[in-house]
This record gives sequence, C-alpha cells and structure tokens, in this order.
Amino acid sequence: MSPRKNLFEILFLAFILFLLPAFGIASPPQVTDILPANAIPGQYIRIIGGGFPQSIGFTSTTRVSFQQGSVNESTYPTSTATEVWVPLPPSLVPGPVTIKVSNGANTSQPFIYTVGSERAAPVARSFFPAVPYPGQRVFVAVDGFTRSSTTDVLEIRQGEELFYAEIETAGTELEGERIVNPRESAPGLHAGESATDELISTIAPSTSRGGGVITLPPELVAGPATIRAGYQVSSDTVLWGPALAFTVGSTPTSITLLEVSSSPVAVGQNLFLLTDSPLPSGVVGDPAPGTLVLEFSQGSLSQEKAPGRGGQYLYTSLPEGFSPGAASVRVKTSFSGSGVVLTSNSLDFVIATTPLRPTLTSWGPIASGGGVVSTTVNQLLTQVPFPAQPSANLVRIRQGGTVYEVTASSATAGQLNFPRPPALTAGIAEVSVVSTYGGTAAEETNRLAVEVCGGPSVLISLSSSTALGGQRLWAFGSGFGRTSSMVRFYQGDTWVSSTWAPVNEPEALSFQVPASLGPGVYQVAIWHGGGESARLSLDVGSVAAPVQVLSCPANLEAGERFVTRPKRTRSDTSNTNVKDETPNGKASAHWQ
Repeated sequence: MSPRKNLFEILFLAFILFLLPAFGIASPPQVTDILPANAIPGQYIRIIGGGFPQSIGFTSTTRVSFQQGSVNESTYPTSTATEVWVPLPPSLVPGPVTIKVSNGANTSQPFIYTVGSERAAPVARSFFPAVPYPGQRVFVAVDGFTRSSTTDVLEIRQGEELFYAEIETAGTELEGERIVNPRESAPGLHAGESATDELISTIAPSTSRGGGVITLPPELVAGPATIRAGYQVSSDTVLWGPALAFTVGSTPTSITLLEVSSSPVAVGQNLFLLTDSPLPSGVVGDPAPGTLVLEFSQGSLSQEKAPGRGGQYLYTSLPEGFSPGAASVRVKTSFSGSGVVLTSNSLDFVIATTPLRPTLTSWGPIASGGGVVSTTVNQLLTQVPFPAQPSANLVRIRQGGTVYEVTASSATAGQLNFPRPPALTAGIAEVSVVSTYGGTAAEETNRLAVEVCGGPSVLISLSSSTALGGQRLWAFGSGFGRTSSMVRFYQGDTWVSSTWAPVNEPEALSFQVPASLGPGVYQVAIWHGGGESARLSLDVGSVAAPVQVLSCPANLEAGERFVTRPKRTRSDTSNTNVKDETPNGKASAHWQ
C-alpha cells in the first residue's frame, strides 16, 4: 500500500469519526479503571471512563453486564458521562469477571476485574457541597459501600473531637412520567376528547451513587477536619478505610437549580425542578435544621412555598394568583441559629393557558353511597393530579343518552369520590372528570366504563357444599356485580377471609376457596357495591368438591372449538379442539 493511499484512508476514517456525533451516533464507552480493587459481591464499584450516558433523574440507558463462567447478568445503573456506580452481583465468585458498559448504541471493550475473597475497605473520596457547612446535609462519595445503613459507617474527626455521622436511609425516589395532551381530533373519539396523551419524558428511580447523605455535625467549626468510611463487621469491629482531609466552611453554599423538568403547567398543577444534588435519595446542600422554600415571581407578584423532595428534584404546585405567561423560580434557604439566608440561581418557565388533564386509570362501582375514580400519582406527582379542592372537580356520568354532572364529595391528588345521581339505574355508565386549576378548566378526561350497582346479590346455591382449600367452585344466583364481586367467608359474625371473583355470567360466578382457610364450616356470602347476599354453608378441608361437567355443547363437528364448564374450574379456562377420533360422530374433549 502506498504511503499516500494509507494517509488518505486514515484521514477518511478520522473524518467519519468526527461526523458520528453530528448524526446522533454514540461512540462506544471506554472503561479505564474500576474502584475499589478486589471488591466482593454486594459491594458497590465505581466504573471510571468516558462516553457513558448521563442518567440524572431520567431513565438510564447505561447497561453494565457481568460475565463469569455461566453467570451472565446485567443492570441499568446510575451514571454520569465519566462514572458508573453499580453493585457486584451476588452470583459472582472470587476471581476474574468480564465487565462491559453499553450506552444503548455501542458497547465498550471488555474490562477484566478481579472479584476479591475478602471485603475491600471503603474509601471516602469527596464531598458535595465541596466545602460543607456545619448543620448542612451533605453527600459523601465513597467507593466500596454496600448501601446498608447498618453496616456503612462514617467517622469525622476535628482536633480532639470525634463524631460518628449517621447515614440517612434512602429517601423518596423519582418515578413516573410527564404527559401533555395534544388537542387535535381523531376519528372515533367522543366529542371534546383528546386524541392521545403524548409522552414528554419518562423518569425512573435509579440506584444511588456510591456514598451516603449525612448532616454535618453542627459542633464543627470552620477549618480542617478529616472523615473516613468503614464497614461494621461486628458490634465492636469496623473495617476502616483511609482518612480524607476536607475543610469545614465558614458560610454555607446554596443548591443550584439545573432545569425545570416539566412541560408547561397551569396554576395548581405540579412543577418540578432538577437540582445539582448528586444522588436520587434526596436533595442535599439544604439546611438541617432550617428551612428551604421555593420563591415564585411574576412581575411584582412573589410567593413562597415549601417544596416536596424526591430524588434530585424539588416539586410543588404553582401558587394561586399567577397568570399564564412567563414566570421564574428560585430556592431560598435559611440556616437556623446563624441568621444566614441564601438564594439560588433563578430559572424561567412558562405557565400554561390550558391545564393538562388528569388521566383516569381505575374506578370503583357506583353504589348507593357514590363512586370513586383514580389517577396514577406516584411519589413525585409527575402525573397530573386532581385539584385538592373537591369543588374544582366536576364528574360527568353518561348512561342511556343522559349526562349527569355532580361535584366531587372529596378529593386527593390521586382519587375522587362522588355522589350517585338518584336517576342512575343498575348497569354500566361512562364516567369522566373536568378539573379546574387556578380558575381554568382542563379538558375533559378520558372516559371509563363503570358498573352501577343495583341491590344486593341473591345467592341461591354453590356447586358443592364441600371443598378443599385452593379448589374452585361456582356460585349461582342473580344480581352479581357485572365486573367482579367479593366472596366472603364468615365464622360467626366475622368474615375471616375473602377473595375477588370475576363475574363469568349474569347468574353465575367462579371463585377459589382460599388455601389459607383452616378446616371447618364457613358461611359464604357474595358482596359487591350494592350490598351483601344471604349466606350459605361450605365445609372446607374435609371432602374435596367433586369434579363434574355442568354443561357441554351438543351436535359439534370434529375440529370445532367449544368451552366446558366443570364445577371446580372457571368457565373460561377450558377452550380446546374436538378430537378427530371421536367415535360415532359424538364430540368430546378433555378439560383443563
């Protein structure tokens, strides 16, 4: 190969590598080191290198795989662009293990790490904030911790004073998603209903970075100090790592806000803010004791609200009195006893004109006392919650061409209770909600088909008066709930166990006798939102319920499908083919 051709190929390859990021093609991650050396299964290791995806609060695309003999495990841990924290899997044994890191598009070259036979001493290596203040919550980065508050220990020394810093247990972790409701129409929708709920971002809980959160002892004074990490082997034995020198600050430092991690929201809906806290178990850098508030501003209007904490996030609903348009938010922290008040940087955001709507996800039957609908609300309320004021939630109930509107009788972020309109009849109705935030109504939610209960069920008979725990029986009667009913097992006037039973037919339902029931005679009743039936006796534990086919179709051709209904199975569990070898043209088949 000529030197000129070789040079051309090198330059061409370099040009292609230069263009890869511009086309969104991620370069392979690179692993340069793993600390601590010779950790044992269960200890956290820190993988050092480059090209790792950032996973600050959002779903991680970093995958770490471990291969050792027949062991081939992987996990999705927390990472920054240069570091990944992950525990060694418990299935590993002392000796070499091949570790690879993937960024969702490419995988690193294998790195050979040696699993130790004895625990590696944990090593404290840094603080966040870097210069902590007495009484401030700080994060101590440690290589080789196990994330156990009973075995991970930290010791601080300043002069002759010695402090054992209590490590906080993992706090609330972020989980959920932000959605926005596009307002275009689509075929087949009810009038006024949105086409889809478009996912903006997904946020998931992630494993804590190696280390722990402590409150720096308030007895410390400005100046030098040391800290070391250890593993509590027994009540009087600690495996200590080396001491790390640090400086106790004379003034505290403020939390920094990185971004408003939510789509535009309306007054009364939740805004959440990503901070520079380095781990998901809680915002650090705030005072303990002390106060931390969010200060919202719009023109001459300013209001403060105490936020919730979840992962690296601060969150709260937007205060009343603000208008759609531009606004800003910042953090104010006050340190008790010192008179120090700090303010963070300010972030701009937009207050929406039209609020996002909640999404109905579940319901309870509408009984004589009313009904209930719910929306998915996790710890950080990243889904759209209901307004806390019942009067701000209008419940629409559609049945037989009539629309009834009632105001919620009680409300939480995730659940509404509402009264039953007197004119509703037993059957099915559609329920939706219109919620108002800060004086502005959101779009009507999706509709749920909800059961409207009549009177109590009528229980006529059971398919057997005896059964063993775990067997299935049939209950016959009328007025069973259209979706599900509860089967209750009484001894005396107290029901000692229950099970939910999907309704198979209007006059029959199958249920399983709880395996936990001890031998004895029980009184069985069927309950749904309309009330409870009369009770029938069932002897549990002495004689098994006989297996008997209750019905079977006639005049079937070979190869046709049919359903059998044995006494101790559900009617929809045996769906099979007629055997071709059936004699005399009679159809038959086994049941499951």
